[in-house]
Amino acid sequence: MKFYFGKNGLQKQVNIALCVYLSTMTTGYVMGWMAPVTHKLQDPKLSPLSRKITETELSLVGTIVIVAGIFGPYISGYLANVRGRKLCLLLGSSITVVGQILVATAKNLIMLYIGRILVGIGISMNEVISLVYLGEIASTNIRGVLLTLTAIFRSFGTLFVYSLGPYVQYSIVGYVGALLAVINFFGLLCIPETPLYYVLKDNEKRAKEVLNDLGRSDDFQTVLALKDDEQQSKGKDWTQLLTVKSNRKAMIITVTLNILQQSSGIIAIVFFATRIFELVGSSIRPDISTIIIGVTQMLSSFVTPVFVERNGRKILLLLSTAFSSLSLVVLGVYFYIDEVDHSLADNIKWLPLVTLIIFLVAYNFGFAIIPFTLMGELFTSNVRSTGSAVSITIGWVFSFVMTTAFGSLITTLGGDVTFWMCSGVCAVAFVFTLVYVPETRFKSFIEIQEILNKYAKIYLGQVLVGYSLGWTAPIIPKLQDPATSPLPYQITEMQRSFVGSILYLGGLSGPYLSGYLSNVKGRKPCMIIGGLVAFVAYIILGTARTLVMIYIGRFLSGFGVGIITVMAIVYLGEIASTHIRGIFLTGVGIFITGGSLLAFSVGPFVSYSVSAYIGACLSLGYTIKMFFVLETPIYYALKDKEHAVKKVLEDLGRMDDIEKVYLSKQEFEESNSLKDWKELFTLKGNKKALTISIILNISQQGSGLLSVTFFATTIFELAGSSVEPWIATIVIGCTQLFGGLLTPIFVERCGRRILLLISTALCCLSMLVLGVYFYLHHIDHWVVQKITWLPLASLIIFYISYDSGLGIIPNALSGEMFEPNVRSKGCAVAITLSWLTGFLVTTTFGTLVTVVGGHVGFWFFSAVCGMTFLYCLFFVPETKGKSLVEIQEMLSK
Repeated sequence: MKFYFGKNGLQKQVNIALCVYLSTMTTGYVMGWMAPVTHKLQDPKLSPLSRKITETELSLVGTIVIVAGIFGPYISGYLANVRGRKLCLLLGSSITVVGQILVATAKNLIMLYIGRILVGIGISMNEVISLVYLGEIASTNIRGVLLTLTAIFRSFGTLFVYSLGPYVQYSIVGYVGALLAVINFFGLLCIPETPLYYVLKDNEKRAKEVLNDLGRSDDFQTVLALKDDEQQSKGKDWTQLLTVKSNRKAMIITVTLNILQQSSGIIAIVFFATRIFELVGSSIRPDISTIIIGVTQMLSSFVTPVFVERNGRKILLLLSTAFSSLSLVVLGVYFYIDEVDHSLADNIKWLPLVTLIIFLVAYNFGFAIIPFTLMGELFTSNVRSTGSAVSITIGWVFSFVMTTAFGSLITTLGGDVTFWMCSGVCAVAFVFTLVYVPETRFKSFIEIQEILNKYAKIYLGQVLVGYSLGWTAPIIPKLQDPATSPLPYQITEMQRSFVGSILYLGGLSGPYLSGYLSNVKGRKPCMIIGGLVAFVAYIILGTARTLVMIYIGRFLSGFGVGIITVMAIVYLGEIASTHIRGIFLTGVGIFITGGSLLAFSVGPFVSYSVSAYIGACLSLGYTIKMFFVLETPIYYALKDKEHAVKKVLEDLGRMDDIEKVYLSKQEFEESNSLKDWKELFTLKGNKKALTISIILNISQQGSGLLSVTFFATTIFELAGSSVEPWIATIVIGCTQLFGGLLTPIFVERCGRRILLLISTALCCLSMLVLGVYFYLHHIDHWVVQKITWLPLASLIIFYISYDSGLGIIPNALSGEMFEPNVRSKGCAVAITLSWLTGFLVTTTFGTLVTVVGGHVGFWFFSAVCGMTFLYCLFFVPETKGKSLVEIQEMLSK
């Protein structure tokens, strides 16, 4: 007998999903229960308990549901394949009903704890199985929508308890949760078992009936294929979860996203929303603020289903994590201002609510939903329950730790540091998504498994480059202070500039060594050499006791990162497919920015030697990692290793490009080293590529970016900014990272050229404004006292603009425009001239500011950016969507 109904298969799928969504709504209700109930449990007049509970006991009431939730997924993971998905859902709802009744009728803490434990087990069972169930019941074209809708109902459950809880007595809040679970139980009685489970139990007739009713009769063979996978691995779920490559990658992706999701602080914010607003003394009543947040959660959840099948999972996750990170940075700034008792805090009491609304909107349209969607898609059928259980379990463990520690973190570190930590987690999630998470839109389970078997890249070397470039910003003040300097004397202005700029002198020779070795020994050995040189350099810096040792360390550091920079561009340009090459190459700039942010964030709080040893650890980690990456197919082709070429291309999913690889080999064989240099300067296509690369790379340095980066702390001290210099430097680092994150999102949609034009125009304007500020400061104009915030605002705009175009696109173009035989040499020449310019600008910057004033220096940078805009407008071609061969043909015309 069929209990589910609908006019057609699609409508029936939706109606079935609605019955399942009541489970997720109950989960949301339970997770939000603490926010309105906390006050009741602490008030003797409202509490059902005989005594007032302590802070620790109260925290345990909230977090014990998460601890209990660790066990639920394993119960359902086992029963799902033995007794069926539907039975697990019914069992989970039944346990939740019992738990909620115990919570509602509790008269002592033990009874309350037992009730919360049972609730945790029940909702966690259904959390896993609902994803498995919907993933197996839904058609491919609406699977993403049905899976993402779970978050809407979870958010609605949270909103429901936020809106109801403050206005009814304690027991009513518990009984309403029990009622939701009862309604859910009866709804689940009306849904069918999944067709895959029927096939696994050799009931093909029933499986066909369900598929026909769901309008999925064409999917029967696909379901049978999944059964074959299941039978071949029967009893080997755990083994295959860890040994099958696609499952292993699915596990890494889902576990990492779940850890980052919970570490973002979302559960702590939901549990303690009311207390957060009480803590900051918000101008809006805490209970009203909590309801507003609940409404925000629910409404923002509606965004994802609208776009998930249109724009894809990955783009939503990228946008979500980026804006989540930025909003938490702002919230941390508010807590900092409030903690130092700045007068500004009294005028912006509304800011915590606004930033949390932005955070929850951003979080709920991607980060809250997509990880669960991916769990329902990425694993093979036989390990889907087990894999989802492990991922959710680990996520809930981190949720327990974060929720338990949240109150202590705010008390010990302060709200500012706590929310900045959460912001950093969201930024890490963005980077992880960009590099590792595949797009699964419109793909069947089998297609998704094939994507996960493809190759992934590591950008740790670019983090090292960025760390080396940003290292001097927090270190120069230490070298000037006898208490923190490793030197027995104070260094002069010129020596200070040389510590920063000598990195460039070292970087001049590195690219030429790698340019030669890359064709003789391979791209991979060059990257290993670069990492080893950088490691030695940072050991020397860490143990330096004389200025000469610091100079040697910085020179070698430049030599190492110079090799790493060139080889990353060459390597990624050769390894990536045409449609994602731009994203991979722009990723170089993002990770360089991330490395600079690391230097900005850590440097002020550790000793000189520790900052150097961190660089040594990055170098060593990068070197070890490079032993495990593949060589490029073009190098293997040059060495006549046909089998290796095919293996790498197959692993990259680029077998269609094999003819292009051998065409590149043919061009290389027709040349020699002397001929390469000649062709670099004589062939029209290479000449154009070289001219464009050189001008754009010189413009990068002429824009003043590295001078500002090297002396960021000093600039804020000179400007008399109202923001602490080290805080301003960290904010700028975060801004750089945020700006860099924008480029990969748009580079393959809008193109390289349009991003360069927008970037250079805004850089020009921001440097112009900063120059005006320094001019007003120079003439001691009274208005300066009113706009001490302007240097930070101008530099934020500059960095967002720079890192969303000018800081990244030139590297991408260098990896695309040259012919294969001159690519290493062309990149080496462009980067050499770039670093030489950087050395000159950085060395003279301090003197320039002293002699003619900061305004002249910044106006010069503005003029360079303006001229770069004009050059891009008239001379830089668009390479979006073109293969390397097509780009070279375009430049040769």
